Amino acid sequence: MPCLRSLLCAALCLLLSACQPTEQPPLRIAMYPWPGTEFLYLAEKMGYFKDHGVEVKLLELASLNDARTSFERGLADGFTGTLIEVLTARQMSHHKPRIVLVVDYSNGGDVIIAGNPINSITDLRAQRIGIEPGTLNLYILQRALENHSMTLDDVKLVGMTQEAMPKALLNHEIDAAVTYPPYSVEALQQSQHHVLFSSRDIPEEVLDVLVFSAKAIAERPNDIIAVKNAFADAQDFARREPTLAYQYMAAREHISPAEFARILTEDIRLVSPSEQNLFFPPGNKLRDSLQRTQVALRISGDLESSLPVDELIAAPLAEPSP
Repeated sequence: MPCLRSLLCAALCLLLSACQPTEQPPLRIAMYPWPGTEFLYLAEKMGYFKDHGVEVKLLELASLNDARTSFERGLADGFTGTLIEVLTARQMSHHKPRIVLVVDYSNGGDVIIAGNPINSITDLRAQRIGIEPGTLNLYILQRALENHSMTLDDVKLVGMTQEAMPKALLNHEIDAAVTYPPYSVEALQQSQHHVLFSSRDIPEEVLDVLVFSAKAIAERPNDIIAVKNAFADAQDFARREPTLAYQYMAAREHISPAEFARILTEDIRLVSPSEQNLFFPPGNKLRDSLQRTQVALRISGDLESSLPVDELIAAPLAEPSP
């Protein structure tokens, strides 16, 4: 009888445990240093993810390429990047990236920096230009050259990490670099370095987005919504308490709060929750930007084929019932 009682208790425990909701692992988001997406870290610091009932693990990586590669290898459920990384991730993996949020568009944040005596884009002919391979860098350079009737064949590309670019410029290992904050801030501290071209010259072409895999969106829609809401809360906190918010976020970028505030004011245009409908259907600015970017990547040879871009845009997610 004691054995039977023990067996019945064990069976009951198994039944009860099976009825308990399965605890979800943290939603993993791969990130790289960029002021616009620091609001994810601010959301974490302020406890907004917890407030919205989602556990998030932010994977801090060194570059755009690292963030995208982490997603492609299945080490992250989502990542932050530009449209170039989204299109590349679709080509390079089976994880089906889907854009759920437009974070900002670069309005001068992405730059081509050179040292003396290079004073114009045409001066770059036959010069060594540092780029981070497989990222937005190539698109920025290509657009700058196009505006001056030049092509990538007119310059010498030197692949390197973003961290290496300021020192490489200073040591004359390269003649120019395609970069962005905080690395551009470091490079421009040298008086001989100056900006030749920036994303302000191609308005609204360089969008920064938050992406999740189709699988994560299908299996965890409420968690995705929670992340978006936490991000919006962080933006709202920064509007109400800019001094404190910029202090938190600037420290992570290793720049001053004043420089961080300048970048958000002058070099980046943040996209608010109320403006998302301009980019997603019915506004469709996001689709138009994806199509334009895909054409540019096909011309440069970085994409093997052109595919429908609508599938890269996540369908609207309904807010969970109270």
